[in-house]
Formats: sequence, structure tokens, C-alpha cells
Amino acid sequence: MTGVTKEGKLAKDQEGNLVLVNGKEQAYKVDESVIAIWQMCDGKSQEEICNAITEKTQMGEDEAKKAVGEIVPKLEEVGLVKTGEQSKSSGEEKEQSQETTQEAEKKEEEAPKETTKEKESQGNE
Repeated sequence: MTGVTKEGKLAKDQEGNLVLVNGKEQAYKVDESVIAIWQMCDGKSQEEICNAITEKTQMGEDEAKKAVGEIVPKLEEVGLVKTGEQSKSSGEEKEQSQETTQEAEKKEEEAPKETTKEKESQGNE
């Protein structure tokens, strides 16, 4: 299972309603159950979040799984949580970017050498 990490912040709108605000400053009016699930997204897997809900509430396991299974993807879609899978793909992108940078640096190092060799061979002619 991959961990889920909350993004954004909890705030109140002008009318005093609780809202979750993502990194793009987009606010989403949510109810207490969504906020409770969002607050549990501190690296726990969805299964661990379900277990915590069933321990703290009267909600059954199936009901908790359904709620978490519906809410977490919606929160992820609007940038209020990240799953471990997203982090992994970001890590892979960084790794690929580093490889590309290293390849470019090697080419830059090799290019002047080739130019110098060409000049030497032209000078010998």
C-alpha cells in the first residue's frame, strides 16, 4: 500500500465555512468527514486510514473503506493529497532529469575536445 500525504491547508471562507485550500489557492467547501480523512493523510496507507476511522467512530469497516476509497481520489484530483505513487513518479522524473543533465554535461565536455582535435589536425595539414 502506498502512503497518502495531505497537501494544502484548512481554512474558513468569508461565511465561516470550513474549506480545504490547495496549492493553487483554490478553496473547496467540505464537511467534517472529509476534513477528518484529509487530516489523517500523514503518510498512512488508505487501509491504515480506514482502520483509524473504525477505531475512532461507529463506522463499520466496509463503510470506512468505501468512504476513504471515494474521498481520497477526489482530494488527489484537486491537489489536496498526494499518494505514494505520485511521489514515486516524481522521483523517477527527477532521476531521468539528472541523467539527461549528466549526458548533456558529458557532451559539452566532449565537444571542445573534438574541436581541439579538429584544429590540431587542420594545423598539421
